[in-house]
Amino acid sequence: MLSRVTPLIAGVTALPPMEPAGSDRPMLVLVSGILLLGGIALFIGWGLSHAYPGA
Repeated sequence: MLSRVTPLIAGVTALPPMEPAGSDRPMLVLVSGILLLGGIALFIGWGLSHAYPGA
């Protein structure tokens, strides 16, 4: 795949378009994405609630 790199302008190269990888377990990807975004949201909420502890 990397052997099909095409030169553009003076040493700048472009990779070929990515092929769709597909997923064997789309439900696992969906659940893990929801858990990851939920964890990020909880961390941001915790950080905002503890940003000014004396106020």
